[in-house]
Amino acid sequence: MTFNELCNIVQKYADLYNVDPFLILGIIYTESSGNPEAESFFTDENGNKNIVARGLMQLTKIAVKEVNRVYNRKFIFDDMLDPEANIECGVLLFKHYFEYWKKNAIEPFALQLALLSYSWGITAVINWLTKTKPDNGFIDEAIPQEKQYYNESVTFWYMKTKAIVEELQKGERQNG
Repeated sequence: MTFNELCNIVQKYADLYNVDPFLILGIIYTESSGNPEAESFFTDENGNKNIVARGLMQLTKIAVKEVNRVYNRKFIFDDMLDPEANIECGVLLFKHYFEYWKKNAIEPFALQLALLSYSWGITAVINWLTKTKPDNGFIDEAIPQEKQYYNESVTFWYMKTKAIVEELQKGERQNG
């Protein structure tokens, strides 16, 4: 899949569901490095590979079920290797989390909490906010280390993909 093909699919669903396309690209490059065939898995005690997340936006079975429940959709986990289905489902999942946090947190924090929910799961984020000891020594430690820099990675890829797209558009105008 080329960068332009990826951008076209992202733009389609970002426009359809009113989500910033560069935010979605940031999530994609953080989650899968832009690989539509990416799969995250663990190996059980019998040596069996268990796939837990799939595709560009690394969607789990639980995430797919949540999107189906909230938006009355019919995605299946096997669909998540299809870039169109994966991006549409991932955009809807992110939108769901963002809308939830816009209702339950003040605006500047809604985006941060939505991204953390996408990475860690909304229940884990809610538990972190409601059950973590209110002491600065425990706040960071309650978040798994691999999730602590998720927002920074999405921010980096947001800015990087936006600069690439702007450079490509500039070149098209000059060659136009």
